Amino acid sequence: MRDAYRGEVAIKKRGETYLRKLDGWSMKADKGSSKYETFIFNARFPEIVSNAIRSMVGIAHSQDWQIELPAALEPLRENSDGRGLPIENLSRRITTELLITGRYALLADAPADGGDIYLAGYTAEQLVNWSEDDDFYTLVELRYRRDGEVYTSVTHKRVLELVDGRYLQKVYDDSELVEEYEPSVRGGRALDMIPIAVGGAMDRDLTPDTPPLIGVARAAWSHYQLYALYRNALELGVSSTLVGVDIADPPKAIGTGLYVGIQSKQDNKQGDLKYVTPDALEIDGLVTAMDREQQSAIRSGAQMFDNTPRGQESGEARRLRFSAETATLSSVVNSSGAIMESALKQAAIMAGANPDEVVVAPPQNLLEGRLDAGEIQALVNAWERGAFGYSTLYENLQRGRIASPERTYEDEEREIDRDLPDIAPGDTV
Repeated sequence: MRDAYRGEVAIKKRGETYLRKLDGWSMKADKGSSKYETFIFNARFPEIVSNAIRSMVGIAHSQDWQIELPAALEPLRENSDGRGLPIENLSRRITTELLITGRYALLADAPADGGDIYLAGYTAEQLVNWSEDDDFYTLVELRYRRDGEVYTSVTHKRVLELVDGRYLQKVYDDSELVEEYEPSVRGGRALDMIPIAVGGAMDRDLTPDTPPLIGVARAAWSHYQLYALYRNALELGVSSTLVGVDIADPPKAIGTGLYVGIQSKQDNKQGDLKYVTPDALEIDGLVTAMDREQQSAIRSGAQMFDNTPRGQESGEARRLRFSAETATLSSVVNSSGAIMESALKQAAIMAGANPDEVVVAPPQNLLEGRLDAGEIQALVNAWERGAFGYSTLYENLQRGRIASPERTYEDEEREIDRDLPDIAPGDTV
């Protein structure tokens, strides 16, 4: 998934991990290296995974998320990670990672020598060990040490552990313990929990989920392999192979194309020369197969938008079906919000603030379209006839992206009253 998201350059850099050499090339003197260079150069990896993820993140964050913080955490709104990352950008990063790998961890932390609380994010690859009891986590951080103009990579391992009910951090530099400290609540009280939030594409379960777009990545990978074969077949078709059987004096050069000589062990040898080209039906079959993989990728991506119940399916059955099959965009968005809210609540505890003041609420109408004029008129008419109350009308207008999601219906009524002109008895309008 990570390579598929990064695209063609990352895929080709892996060489035979994603595109094997053809079997016949191994018999050549250079083990097929020269042919493979052309083979992989001509291949094209479709950039559908990155495009799908960027589009889905755009939908997920097309509307403002409701993020409420206690006063002690307000600085995080503009600087969530201690490096100037706004909290809205952090929420997009979480959603992106959930779509790529189906997993993300967010740690509420503070400098060992004191300082402001910040949120540190860790990808699926960085969370390498954990306990189901929430009392042990191991995080890996790759850092670079500079010596003049030369940088060397150093692997830091950060171990978070509850020891006798007290939260302890240990930091290892290439397996050597270099730092050990006990984070605390502002004021000095020891923490009795590890302030980390881990979640997947469907829920806050510690068990890793299947990446929600793995079907798209697999279809793209298959398309990449088929395209390489297709271009190879076209190249062979344009420059046909001359095959000589029992030719006593084979040609030294034939212009374009290749020459392959075969010597039989038969008596009374009679030389024969023939041009060999790929069967057009085989090339057409590759085109059909590539189209099939492209359609498979589209179907796999479309499953993310499947948010409709099946018949009389109960809510619990629907939840289990989604968990068993795949995540939906709505579940990814809700999980992204839950991860951030949990980490912020723990940050509030560290800051000595009320965690109940933390609210992270993603929009719930991401996949609903904007109401047209006729639908708005029908809703207003039904409200005027007394079919439902104004609050219900307003909720529908919010879902239809007409009314502001940031205002309650009471706020909207006050806005209406404020905007009405002052009309004296007898005035005409």
